Amino acid sequence: MAEVQSPEKKSGLRKFMLNSHSSLKRHKVVVPKIHEKTYGESLGFRTSILPSLKDLGPADLIHVSRLHKSSHKETGTYHYITGLDLSTVGGPIAYLSTIHLSDNSSKKSSSNNSVGTYCSWNCFTKGDLRIRKEFPAGNYSTSFIFGDRKKNALHNSGVTDRLWRETYVSSLIRALLFPDDPARHMPGMCQYNPVLSSTSAKYAVSELIYFLPKGYLVGCSNDVQQPTYVQNYLVDSVLKLVEITGLYDLALEKIEELISEKPTLKDEFRLLLVKLHLLNNNEVAAVGVLHEGLQVDPRDALLLNEQAKFVLKKNRPDLALTSASRSVAAAPAEFECWETLVKVHLRRKDYQSALLALNSCPMYSMRQSDIFKPLSPHDVEFPQPLDGKFEQIWNDAESKGPVFNNDGVLGLASKAEINATEPLLIRVYHSTRYSGTFKKSYALLAYLTKQIGWDEVLRLRSELFVMEEEYHKELNFQEEEEENDLEPGDQASRSESQTEKQSLNGKLEVPSSDTIHETRSRSISPHKRDIASEKFKSKRLCERWLDGLFLSLYDDLMVGLVWDSERKSGGANLTHSALEWELIGLSCFRSCNFEAGIAALKTTLSASFSIFSALALLQLYDFYETDPAEFRRLNLRVNIPSNLNQDYILELIVKTLAWSYRWYGDFSPFLAKLISRAIERDGSQLLKNKVQSKFHAEGIPMIMDRYVVWLEQFHTGDL
Repeated sequence: MAEVQSPEKKSGLRKFMLNSHSSLKRHKVVVPKIHEKTYGESLGFRTSILPSLKDLGPADLIHVSRLHKSSHKETGTYHYITGLDLSTVGGPIAYLSTIHLSDNSSKKSSSNNSVGTYCSWNCFTKGDLRIRKEFPAGNYSTSFIFGDRKKNALHNSGVTDRLWRETYVSSLIRALLFPDDPARHMPGMCQYNPVLSSTSAKYAVSELIYFLPKGYLVGCSNDVQQPTYVQNYLVDSVLKLVEITGLYDLALEKIEELISEKPTLKDEFRLLLVKLHLLNNNEVAAVGVLHEGLQVDPRDALLLNEQAKFVLKKNRPDLALTSASRSVAAAPAEFECWETLVKVHLRRKDYQSALLALNSCPMYSMRQSDIFKPLSPHDVEFPQPLDGKFEQIWNDAESKGPVFNNDGVLGLASKAEINATEPLLIRVYHSTRYSGTFKKSYALLAYLTKQIGWDEVLRLRSELFVMEEEYHKELNFQEEEEENDLEPGDQASRSESQTEKQSLNGKLEVPSSDTIHETRSRSISPHKRDIASEKFKSKRLCERWLDGLFLSLYDDLMVGLVWDSERKSGGANLTHSALEWELIGLSCFRSCNFEAGIAALKTTLSASFSIFSALALLQLYDFYETDPAEFRRLNLRVNIPSNLNQDYILELIVKTLAWSYRWYGDFSPFLAKLISRAIERDGSQLLKNKVQSKFHAEGIPMIMDRYVVWLEQFHTGDL
């Protein structure tokens, strides 16, 4: 059996952050505290970045300052939060008051005055809403600081109901999207459930939909070219919240009300109506809305794309091809349309067309997001929560620390672990950290390779594409032959001309795929130009980014091949560290070698809990459960029920929940979706009994019960 080397202790700032909680006494209400090096620096930094915020902004900031009368010195602590109810000023005031009452340092000396400040970014008006509460006096004030420095701040009564309403929806979007996006996490960030009751869930859905016409102001993900009415973070939040709560009828009703008030919005929100109907398994209504929309505008690219995906799911790639092709023709700059076309070709086993379509996909550069490196603290306190303890998982969590700053797997590893890891695995991990359209394109290339094999992919690439390096090599060869045919005087003139051109341009111009057959008549004679044209006339220029994906996929395949060879040789003497097993497993997942990847990641988790390994397995299982037919059609032959049975998945859910709860993560839409599905399958009582029987010695069953009870209210049918 494969062994796992024990990880060494961590060092540096992260180790300091992790170990600082050990001597703390438990508080009545536990929140993290980050101590400022300089008083007020967290508020000052937040104010300084306001003009640069473009989309969702950072998590809400809670700052507490204290005046120590004995030393006449002010100190400040802070932490971050998502999920607090900002529909009224009461929520932030109550939270600040709770922190004050629970703070041991406040109780030690009643003479110490403190001030709590709550900051929340408004995605619509682009400004920071701030509530300032004094203790023990009890006075509070509100202000709104615009991101645009030319505008004067508003105070108290100047902060209108509209601004409050916008800020509530902004905070709600962050509460729904941040928990499952590690790139948005900050050290010391509490993640609370924003919709604790069916009443608050209904209000949240209504408010989100009310602001749909302004959704384009909040930004969009990097796989979308630019935010639109139906492609933005607000729409993502609506779909996520409705999927968890099952409030489909309410959402559809509110959208219809919105359309009745503004009929011009009907065409804009048809796609959202279709998606809601499909999530609710109401295919008849979805098809009706699709048909109506395409009758109005036969060139609506996103509706055509949704139609293609729907038909493809019905196992009719022949019919899907027409819709996907029309979608691409209507919106050639829309990546999502090209992605669907590639999938259609894959399903039709037209691999040449799939690779050509992949090469034509528009790639979007990463736009600036509101993610900033955290300030270096003077000290930190990350006390353990009062309940929900899972000793093994919490010990593993505290040895690695919380996820923040998008560090990924290596961000939780010590330098000693990284230095002891196989360099190939480190290099491959760094070279394959794609995101946005590049990540999705990499997945499509991996699916293609899974279906036909690497050798066949290389043959297709050679048959369809001329690589940029190959094109220049041929071009230079023709130029050299041409020079050899010139008279000495012409060669000197030609050399001067080449030198002048290169000094102006720096390098030879790279031709586009549409002009690949054109060559410079000045450089190559008509006869030899015809020879080059004949050689490349049936090929297209391979995009540089796709060439890079080929190289990265080759590295991932190499890792998987080595691991498969080790397994087939018996594997009795295999010894890898937990980090190496994890990197091997994630590499296998990227190249669609799921059976090998599952084995590696399960080995990692048998040694110590890793949030990245757990999430990778849960996401694979979610894909399988959501659409098992599509999972099998993509030639992913791994036997999920035997490799990841329901009991093992439930154990993973509980452990992931425990890890998140240790770092103040009280809410995860992804975990809520998985638990909700388990309730539908097993029933709430059986699910609670399973967790209780397996983890009765730990405190985590109480947290799991809390999730189940919360989700039960959305399964009663009384909504």
